[in-house]
Order: sequence, then structure tokens, then C-alpha cells
Amino acid sequence: MLNDIKEEETAFHRLLRDTSLYENDSLLYHYNGFKSYNSLIAGNVHQFMKRDLNILHQNTPSVIDGLDDRLYLETLLTAHYKVEPTERLREIPYGYNEAFQTENYTVLEQITPLPPAFTFKEAISKEAFDSLSYGKRDQVLLSAAVMEEPNLPSYDLETLYTDTRSIEPEDAIEMRNVGLNDDGYWTTIKPENGAFVFGNPFYGMGAGEVLVTVSFKEKNFWIYTLSLNQKHIRNNGEKNIYNYPRDEFVFKIDTNHEKINLSFTPGQYDIQKIEAEYQPYEVFDRILQQQLTQASTNIEFDNNRLSMTVDPDGDEVLFVAVPYHKGWSVEVDGEKRDVQEIQSAFIGVPVYKWDEKVILTYRTPGLIPGMMLGMLSLLIIAWIMYRRKKYSS
Repeated sequence: MLNDIKEEETAFHRLLRDTSLYENDSLLYHYNGFKSYNSLIAGNVHQFMKRDLNILHQNTPSVIDGLDDRLYLETLLTAHYKVEPTERLREIPYGYNEAFQTENYTVLEQITPLPPAFTFKEAISKEAFDSLSYGKRDQVLLSAAVMEEPNLPSYDLETLYTDTRSIEPEDAIEMRNVGLNDDGYWTTIKPENGAFVFGNPFYGMGAGEVLVTVSFKEKNFWIYTLSLNQKHIRNNGEKNIYNYPRDEFVFKIDTNHEKINLSFTPGQYDIQKIEAEYQPYEVFDRILQQQLTQASTNIEFDNNRLSMTVDPDGDEVLFVAVPYHKGWSVEVDGEKRDVQEIQSAFIGVPVYKWDEKVILTYRTPGLIPGMMLGMLSLLIIAWIMYRRKKYSS
């Protein structure tokens, strides 16, 4: 199956495969994926996934795993293919078509994939980005460069569109094994889980994503599992060193979900916020069409080298969907330029009108000095051994 995808798509792309049994599945099977464990996760990618976007991963610092079906992020990070178990696939998600089937799996491909490199004409500061809701952050990442010190025209945040509704526990159309105790904690008693069932405030509206944010804290810092519409997150307790320290979780659902089913294991909970944020896909389509006009062409990727052709109208920033690292260097039409970190974790390159050929090269920092030091050490050892042998004879 994976070889079939590689034969069909020779350009740089990534694959979402949520059914793997292995944490480092993409390393094992030699494809570009979204699942990784421990030392393979760069700090900036970790921050991007778990803090900036609060993607629903295992609640441990050691693992990243998928994008929770958030279409803006899938498009930004070149998830051109998805692999889904055929028996679990109820409908083809927005933005994808069926590519082919195997005995047990259905392979989906993006209808209009965005190349892994395109330019931004406008920018916002990282500080402004951090002040946005999660839905608006998703939109901005496809619309403007996010920079510590923007040097492009300011992106108008008023052009972003989401609809947000606050949900109170008392709004539930059904409660199961849960009640409010005298201390103000929502309490559920063993052995059954507690649950709230809410109506989806955006049910039946136009196609789009709904991001449900739940701010949730267990009074006694116990281990608990929080579930929303068949998606689950396990908090291992604040005293567990392998537990990621967060009390706010984001679940992506669709507008065709009539209800929001929120359940949790027995305990006493301070429910600080439940919020649903709707992003119509017509906004996504508009942003995608704009970015396609600014996409790079002739993109080639080979081991440690990435090249492409750009055609900027003026001062712009080239976004490359590859994690930023100080080992990257860049030449634009033979001229060296600084590689920047934009969108919290990815490569940015300043480009100007008449620029054309961009070549990025990666070299492990300190590799050449380290090799020279190693050779010098070997020479010193050889000289010492020679001297000892000379004097002993």
C-alpha cells in the first residue's frame, strides 16, 4: 500500500496513518508521517503541536500523533494522503477523494493539495498569534507569516472568521451519573463514568470544522480519561513525570454531529470552560485558492537538499513545510540569505521581486569541526603510541 502511494506521488508529501501499532511508524516504513516518539521530536515541533495548536495527542511529552483531522493543518503540512480502515470509514472527509482500496484500508488523497512551499505577502507577530482562538490560529497559519518580529505588511485579523459559542454544564440535554457537590465540583462516583450530552450548536450548518475546547481539572490530581464523541485523552495525574502539564483540550468534530457527548471517569471535576468554535469550509476554500497562486514550482527534495522556483511580486516570505533547524542554509539565485523560523516551527526565507531559484541545504551543526577534532585526537593517540614504542625499544 505505501509503495503504491510512493509510485503515484513522487513529489514531497506526508501521509496520515492513524492505525499504526508503532510510535515511529514512518521511520520503520520509510515515509513522511505525523507520528513520532521521544528523541525524534524537535523542541519547536513539540511546542507547535502541543502548545500553540493543542492538537489531540497522547498526553505525554514523548509522543506526537496525527493532526486530529484538522483540515487547515493537514493542508499546511502537506498531508496529501490519509489511510483509513475501510470498516471505520463512514464518509469521505471534506477536501479528499478516494484514491484506491486494499483488502482492509481505504487510501484518500487531497483534491487540491498545496505544495510544501509557498509565499506570504503579509505577517502577524507571534504575540498576536498567541492571543487568537485555536480556530483562528489554524486559519492564520495558512494566511500569513507568523514571525517574532514581522517585517511585512500587517495581516488584517478582521478577515478571519469563526463563530464561537460558550456551553455551560447546565445546558446539557442529558446528564448521566454526575452531580454538583457542595464544593462546586462536578462529581461522578464509581463504577460508571459521568457524562454530559449537549446539542451541537452548529449542527446542520454548512460544511465546516467545529473545535470543542474543554478546560477541565480533577480536584485530587487523580488519573482520568476525558472522551468527546469517541475521541479520548488520558491525563496521568499531575504527579506523574510522563504526564503533559495541561488542563485544556481541543477536540475536532463536524457540523453533521448532532450531539456533543462529553464523558469522564469517576472523580471530582472543576469544569472551567466548554466552548465550540465553528469554521466554515468556504473560508478554507478561499484561503487555499489564494495560496495556490503563491505556490512554488519545480520543487525537488533529495536527502539534505531542497530546491524550488519562486515568483514573488515584491517583498515576501517563503514558507517551507519543513521544521526549522539551525543546520539549514539557503541560497537564492546564488546569494546567501538567513533562514528564519516562522509559523512557530518551520522554515521561512525572505524573497524579493525577480528572485527565482531557492536552494536549501542541511548540514548537521558541528559535524565538520567534530570530524576534524576526531582526526586530531587519532593523530595525537598515534603519536603517543609511537613515542612509547620508540622509548620502550
